[in-house]
Amino acid sequence: MNANLLRARMVERGQTQKSTARAVGMSENSLCRKLAGKREFTLGEVSRLCNFLAIEDPGAIFLPEASQISNDTHGA
Repeated sequence: MNANLLRARMVERGQTQKSTARAVGMSENSLCRKLAGKREFTLGEVSRLCNFLAIEDPGAIFLPEASQISNDTHGA
C-alpha cells in the first residue's frame, strides 16, 4: 500500500484523518495504524475510502507495487 498517495488524496479532498476515519466507519487510531502499515485495510474499508475520497484507481494506492501490472513493453 502507498500510504503517501492515500494521505495526499485526503489532503486534495480537504479531509483529515479524523474526518476520513469517521466517514468510512473506523476509529482514527485504526486508520492511523493502517496508514503506518501496522494493519491492513479490509476490502470493505478500501471500497468506502474509494467512494469517500473519489479514488478512481484503487490499485495505485492499495496494491503492493510488486503486484501491479506494468505497461512497459521492453522492446515489443
